[in-house]
Amino acid sequence: MSQASITAEDCSDFIEKIIAKLAAPPQIARRWANLLVETSLLGFDSHGIRMVERYIAHIEDGGIDISAQPEVITEKNGCVNMDAKGGLGHIAAFEATERAIEKAKQFGISCVAVRNANHVGACGLYVRKAALNDCVGICTTVSRASMAPWGGREALLGSNPIAVAAPVQDMPPFLFDAASTIVSMGKITKAKDNNENIPDSWALNQKGNPTTNPNEAIAGTLLPIAGHKGYGLAMVVEILSAFLAGGIPSCDVKSWIGQTKEPIGASFTIIVMDIDKFQDTAAFKKNMKSWIEHLTHSTTREGFEKIYYPGQIEGEKYQHRLQQGIPLGKHEHEMFDKLAAKFAIERIAIKNQHD
Repeated sequence: MSQASITAEDCSDFIEKIIAKLAAPPQIARRWANLLVETSLLGFDSHGIRMVERYIAHIEDGGIDISAQPEVITEKNGCVNMDAKGGLGHIAAFEATERAIEKAKQFGISCVAVRNANHVGACGLYVRKAALNDCVGICTTVSRASMAPWGGREALLGSNPIAVAAPVQDMPPFLFDAASTIVSMGKITKAKDNNENIPDSWALNQKGNPTTNPNEAIAGTLLPIAGHKGYGLAMVVEILSAFLAGGIPSCDVKSWIGQTKEPIGASFTIIVMDIDKFQDTAAFKKNMKSWIEHLTHSTTREGFEKIYYPGQIEGEKYQHRLQQGIPLGKHEHEMFDKLAAKFAIERIAIKNQHD
């Protein structure tokens, strides 16, 4: 079955033209466009190009300062604290990641914490960069409160994702990226945009009952992964991100969905370890490959044809979409047409391909 798609290059150029018209500095415009497209290439569709219109709304209404550059507050050896100054979250997270990799190469291990950021997208994007530089990367971020403490029904914790990546010999990097909730809020909003119901295991309504309505889920609470363990994990992420950065807890973070006039005030932390400072990098990558093959070549159970490792599907999808294009659903297709008309930009070229 064919599906509408766009090339990564065309998509990046289109987004760059839009943000340039919003007075973004050229370097920021290009980098931000590339990061959004890379997110979709990896298959993190709920956090990728489909979010362009939402970012634009925040920029136009003042919630994102398009020209803000992250500022270093403190810097002691491999430990850095930064202020994102209410700018594009992707830009702050990318610069924090570059600085963390540089510091890890110098000191072996580094930690860069960022406060006063906006939506940073998929955390997997940043740890993957660390892995591609022969490092192990760990990153966390807080979001607006959408999860209740275990046993409660008042949203006080964010979906608070954590991502980890490591290089593998001759294979895509190991890449684990998961929210502390069963799903991220991005998947809820995607269902809302597509007028779809959600599984009743994802969220509770305001009365604390399971719901299949994405609007009720947004107004209610998301359920944590693994019950009370997910609740504890969300608190861990809060400590590593908000409190280490000197930012605000997720219960004070502004809504990314319900308002566009103020920075959301999110925090982001990335920890990077340079493998070479611990052992031979080639040996590490070889051992990773051997271990992963031992796991993925093991006997499958009924109902499963293949065993994957975290990051394998993303790696395969990245290569496929780079060659065949990024698939567009109805929402994305209509969004790009609307943006082209709004900003007087030539409509993006759409083709039909298999994803």
